[in-house]
Amino acid sequence: MRKVLILLTLWAFIPVSCVHFRTVSTDIAPTAAIPQKYPARMGIYFASRLLKCVITRKPDTMYGARHEYRYEWGPSLQAALTKSVQAAYSDVTVANGPPRPGEFDRVIAFDLPKVDLIVEFVPGYLRQEAKAKASITVSLEIFDGKTMDSLKTLPATGKGASAEDASGFTPYASKHFTEAMEIAIQQLSEIVSNLLISGAAEPWKKR
Repeated sequence: MRKVLILLTLWAFIPVSCVHFRTVSTDIAPTAAIPQKYPARMGIYFASRLLKCVITRKPDTMYGARHEYRYEWGPSLQAALTKSVQAAYSDVTVANGPPRPGEFDRVIAFDLPKVDLIVEFVPGYLRQEAKAKASITVSLEIFDGKTMDSLKTLPATGKGASAEDASGFTPYASKHFTEAMEIAIQQLSEIVSNLLISGAAEPWKKR
């Protein structure tokens, strides 16, 4: 019995990791738009690693080190990038996979070669801050819809940073870090929409 009590006592002092899971907002959209959109039938599809993107991080500081944060980026990225294409084109269809030749006038394939997220808790006088930095790089490969020949590949990167008050009753809540990610996705959506509005996916526009 004594051994059992000792084991239970030791177990009480073993640090227990706490996992926080959160989906980033899917309401992010670019602000840029044109009144006369391009008429081409545009097909878009997304690489699996973009659709299934989940970022897991632990704070880079000793504060909150027992907490693990998992953020689902895939749905937010798909929604924001779809709206970016819709800002430039009037006829946009999201395909479940690579379209067949002849289905569309042009096709944009989105991939996610690089993402990064840094989270940390910084103590201060009478308060603690939760800081985050996010970076997202996507590639846009543009295809001739009739032949599915690749025309060009363009990179786009969005970055965001935030600092939130992490004092109070929920100092290690996952919501403290989401702003940085949403800023990065917002910036990314603006860059992609401006690229397409400027004619980057049009055959007559050389880049």
